[in-house]
Amino acid sequence: KMVYTQGLKIYSTMDSTAQKVAVKELKDSSNYPGVSGLYNRDSDGNIVNDGTVLLYNYENFFNDKGNFTLKGDQVKINSDGSVTIKDSKRLNVYTTETNEGTDYSIEFKFTYKIIDGILYSYPGGYVNVPLSYKSLDADGNVVISADFFNDNPDVWKVNNKDKTVTITKKGYSLAPKTIQPQAAMVIVGVGTGEVKAMVGGRTTKGEKLLNRALNPRQSGSSIKPLSVYGAALQRSFELQKAGQKWPYHDYGIDKQGLKGYGTYITTYSSVADERTHIEGRDWPKNAEGGYSGKQTFMTAIQKSINTCAVKIQLQVGAPFSAEMLQRFGLSTIVTDESQTANDMNPAAMALGGLVNGVIPLEMALAYSSFPAGGKVNTPICYTKVVDRDGNVLLEGKSEQSEVMDEGVAWIMTKVLQSVVTNGIAGGARLPEVQSGGKTGTTDDQTDIWFDGFTPSYAAALWIGVDNNVKLTGNSGYAARLWSKILSQCPKALKGTYKAQPANVIQSNGCYFTKGTEIGLDKYAPDDEKKMKAEAEKRAKEAWLLERENHKILIPEKSHTETVHHDAVGHWDPAEGVEGASWIVDKEAYDEQVKVVDEAEHYEYAKGWRDGDFKWDGKIPDDIRRKYGL
Repeated sequence: KMVYTQGLKIYSTMDSTAQKVAVKELKDSSNYPGVSGLYNRDSDGNIVNDGTVLLYNYENFFNDKGNFTLKGDQVKINSDGSVTIKDSKRLNVYTTETNEGTDYSIEFKFTYKIIDGILYSYPGGYVNVPLSYKSLDADGNVVISADFFNDNPDVWKVNNKDKTVTITKKGYSLAPKTIQPQAAMVIVGVGTGEVKAMVGGRTTKGEKLLNRALNPRQSGSSIKPLSVYGAALQRSFELQKAGQKWPYHDYGIDKQGLKGYGTYITTYSSVADERTHIEGRDWPKNAEGGYSGKQTFMTAIQKSINTCAVKIQLQVGAPFSAEMLQRFGLSTIVTDESQTANDMNPAAMALGGLVNGVIPLEMALAYSSFPAGGKVNTPICYTKVVDRDGNVLLEGKSEQSEVMDEGVAWIMTKVLQSVVTNGIAGGARLPEVQSGGKTGTTDDQTDIWFDGFTPSYAAALWIGVDNNVKLTGNSGYAARLWSKILSQCPKALKGTYKAQPANVIQSNGCYFTKGTEIGLDKYAPDDEKKMKAEAEKRAKEAWLLERENHKILIPEKSHTETVHHDAVGHWDPAEGVEGASWIVDKEAYDEQVKVVDEAEHYEYAKGWRDGDFKWDGKIPDDIRRKYGL
């Protein structure tokens, strides 16, 4: 009010262009995958996953007039005229504290509708009954007194004959229908903490709406640069600085063991993508299935290989990974191992299966630390507030802290740029500047992310269904939408990355913080040569069979020659007898004769001749499984 009536001015950090573009593009349904979970419905039309109802069929809750009816074991009409609403049947009962005392909130389950082929959810709602009419019985059910029905005869209809209770539209309020999938995006300034744009949902209006930009969701692989790869390089830096070598531990889960990492884990380190056996099972699985054998630190993150991330994170250790996540500013990490559900395990730290998930705003700020030289900022939405006379009343100040060494941050910036240029995040390319970042897709494909940066802006983008319904596409959608938005923000395309710090050197084609380049090692699984030889042999055999379909007929090649035939005759009488003469039986003549130079035959077409076979290096999944690579 004081802004409009007393001349206060608020200097916002918002980039109005970025905000408008983000709102526009998040609204566009063509930017999103479909919802494959729609095909998983029970006999009542409820959307389910592994037997659990995620969204209830709206049409089974409300009739054409909007009336909601309770019957059977959902409700009990008592002899004194009161009504007992059974908890967790079709309505849920929650105990809440209000200014008036303890209340018992009666709430609808989440429902859905399909309108023009698009999924809309109704995120619950409330049955409107004043506190004075409600009480809670010993079983946790709400009892509504008879006085309420006498006072509100047009709102609730109690049918003693059918033993049903109907709540009319006047008796409840539903949350507005919400289009799905939903999305959230936060854009922040690199090195400033200034929030440049924030969108907490798409096509939503009203009050008390869910701001998904501040709501945690599962991160998938977008956690890896923070808790695995960035953490590994930072721990190497800290160990080397302290004059210590990396304290590796062989967990006995794979064939690689401790080979190939080197004295320190660096971008040069080898890590085999192979079967890992953890806690009695082959885990984790890769998104593409199978195993690819020899990888490096760089290729493992570029391809987002789960087995490699788990192996490196186990060497980093859960305590250091958790510490790094907290340094990055993530507030949702559960480190208390006395709690049954906690994040001190590789499923959480390496693959993003966190108890509470991560918050888009915090992810944007965390990723900003890479191009910011290892510094992370707290968020601010205004720089100052002044009165009508220009006096500064409030100042927005972002606090900055160090997450990692500037050399580590610079190397990780290069690493994450390579994920876009050479890895699975190609959709996040920008037209005028090199971007960097990481995709994230949860195992059940309910959450997809792209978190990344330019020299001046960092941004986190989440897409998913509010109620964890599976999507038809992966994080490629998020990467493309991220690029589509940032490419329309001129300020995001400006600036230059920091220069190479003095403590970063290049050796063997890789970057290192000084001192960590020692004791380099490479590892190739012993069975990898056998695996490749078998795959090449199989490919050659298939090629030999296929080339029989690539023969061409070579016509006969010939020419003609002249052959001279001498005259043929005889003597009469016999030669040597007096008076004998030569009698010519056939005169001499020349004959044209066909000479075949090359008979008609078949030859293999170009590309199918001996010596033409070239193996493409592809290894069938069954061979990979055979060798566990």
